[in-house]
Amino acid sequence: MRISLLDEPVGKKAKKFLSACLQIADILTSTEEWIALPEYEFLYE
Repeated sequence: MRISLLDEPVGKKAKKFLSACLQIADILTSTEEWIALPEYEFLYE
């Protein structure tokens, strides 16, 4: 998952923000409801 245009966050606050975003994404995608969703029919780049 990409949140930033930069490869590495710049600054302590940016690092904490990106870490929180990734943790939220992990929490959401590990729920039974998320796992029960069907696979994407069309993939976009």
